[in-house]
Amino acid sequence: TKQVNVAKFIMPEIREAIGHFTRATEIYPGHASSWRHLGMISNHSRIGEHMAAKGDTAEYLRFKRTAISSFKHSLELEPGDGKSLFNLGYTYENVGEMDSAVFYYQECITFNPQIVNPRSRLANLMFMAGNREGAIELNRQIMYIDPNEALPYVNFGNYYMMAGDTVKAVANFEEAAIRNARPEVYAFLAQYYIDQGNNMKSREYSDRYNRAIQELQ
Repeated sequence: TKQVNVAKFIMPEIREAIGHFTRATEIYPGHASSWRHLGMISNHSRIGEHMAAKGDTAEYLRFKRTAISSFKHSLELEPGDGKSLFNLGYTYENVGEMDSAVFYYQECITFNPQIVNPRSRLANLMFMAGNREGAIELNRQIMYIDPNEALPYVNFGNYYMMAGDTVKAVANFEEAAIRNARPEVYAFLAQYYIDQGNNMKSREYSDRYNRAIQELQ
């Protein structure tokens, strides 16, 4: 697919960047930012796409272990750093180590109570584990911290979709769209309104999808 081809062609740049930041950590082992950047590039989403296309799980996990080690080095130098704690939790979630993911999301919330992303990820893990009340509470906390944040509405929309309630899901996705959600929300709404025969609404969300994609480029 086009996405896998993009991942293939970007891999040399990713490997070069990893080499650059690896050298930076060797020259300046006391710089937390070098370790953090090494973790971030080792955790690049294109790596997963490329390794999935190759079927190389072992190399994929090596990249993830590099990311985990790098974020932990960063935290040794800057305890409580929000980016390192969140991305450590996210990396553990990617490799299926959910207990560790939950721990680092909770640590991120403790040290950085205004950051909404760890609450959102933790809420979704709780929901999937059957703790719906905990998931709802965390999303409501996000709404209180930042009323203009789209994440809780996206989450509620997904919860309702899993429960089979498309009407309530759409209502929440539209609330997310008001708050500048990610492109996939607009894509969903555009398709939904096509299916409903509402071409005007579908075009509206298709246009917003295209603008959101352009802004990401």
